[in-house]
Amino acid sequence: MINKKALFPAFITMAVLAGCSMNNAPDNETTNTSSQASSAEETSQSSSQESTVEESSSSEAANQSSAASSTSSSEQPAALSQQEVLEAIENELYTDAPIHLPKQLPMKEGKHLSATTSSEAGTYAVVFYESDEPIPINNQQLTNSTSSAEKIAQLTVQQYPSQKEADDQIVHQTFSEQGGQEVDLGYDITGYQDAGAGSVYTGWNEGQWALAVHARTSNSEQGTELAKEAVEFLEENSLPVPNPHGYAHLDSERETNRILWQDGTTVYVIDQVVDPIDALMIAVAFD
Repeated sequence: MINKKALFPAFITMAVLAGCSMNNAPDNETTNTSSQASSAEETSQSSSQESTVEESSSSEAANQSSAASSTSSSEQPAALSQQEVLEAIENELYTDAPIHLPKQLPMKEGKHLSATTSSEAGTYAVVFYESDEPIPINNQQLTNSTSSAEKIAQLTVQQYPSQKEADDQIVHQTFSEQGGQEVDLGYDITGYQDAGAGSVYTGWNEGQWALAVHARTSNSEQGTELAKEAVEFLEENSLPVPNPHGYAHLDSERETNRILWQDGTTVYVIDQVVDPIDALMIAVAFD
């Protein structure tokens, strides 16, 4: 026979234990849920920080790239000396003709030298320019109508197939044999004047060179003065030694200054120079 009094305490004990177990279950779930939420929040914060760092790095890189691009676009050609520009010009000439350039050119103070070049077998040409700002060689700015570049002179060098063809390019004269009115040009040099068709020419010889100054008959004294100035300049400066001849045409009207000389079958020509003394300065700057 079962003792009911003995079973009742045991029942109560089991009920109490079950109740405690049920009360503890929600607390465990809450703890687990809180732990998971905290972990998710930490992950989110970490991702947010990484995203912020990446955005900051990307923005900084973009700013650096923009700054570099701005610097590059505004960068100006470096200012070079005349000698450096002349060396660069020589490197632009592709020809089998002997390459000779003046050591320097007459330029206004503060100006920068540049040039356009052309070359092929047996010939080359260089047009020298001066500008307010440095302009690279063969840049289209040199010939742009809005450019500050001004032409200084043109040098053309041509090899001819024969000596006779080269000789024909030089208008060499012995002026004392041509006659004309004698004019004292100083330094024991006598010039000879010949007038006609509204022009007067004063010619003289120095070594293998023949030189002539052009003026209008209405202003013949201007031609005489230029001839004397040229003689004085050449007392201290030497023209290239021609083989066999050289010729200089100097214009007191500053229109057609032209200097030519031979080195065998190669003929050198300086022209497109406004000032006749500048033309002489360029010629004497050759070796």
